[in-house]
Amino acid sequence: MRGEEPELYVADRRNHRIQVFTLEGEHKRFVEHNLDLPCSFYFFGDEVYIPDLNSRVTILDGRDRLITHLGEDQQAYKQQGWPNLPKSYFRPDKFSSPHGVCVDSQGNVYVAEWISDGRITKLVRQ
Repeated sequence: MRGEEPELYVADRRNHRIQVFTLEGEHKRFVEHNLDLPCSFYFFGDEVYIPDLNSRVTILDGRDRLITHLGEDQQAYKQQGWPNLPKSYFRPDKFSSPHGVCVDSQGNVYVAEWISDGRITKLVRQ
């Protein structure tokens, strides 16, 4: 639990935002800044990791403020054939279409991308 009360986060992908509800279903707030097609969530400590389908992973702090974007490539989703781009397009430090994310006990981030043959990237916490 990140705050004083449990909350339910809902990815409102097409509106480029997150909706936050109580467990009883009462709407609490929108998180609308710095998001780009949020897909899912991974909570790690006070942080939330959000794969933004349009080419990045967003990390928010315990108050839903932007910490950083990882691997952002704002040209990837504009390419013909996206998300299934040629292998030559992919780079180890950039994403095309992150769809899932998790974090291990050392803080390393694992990103799964939504492409025809899949792609998993491990980002090692320094």
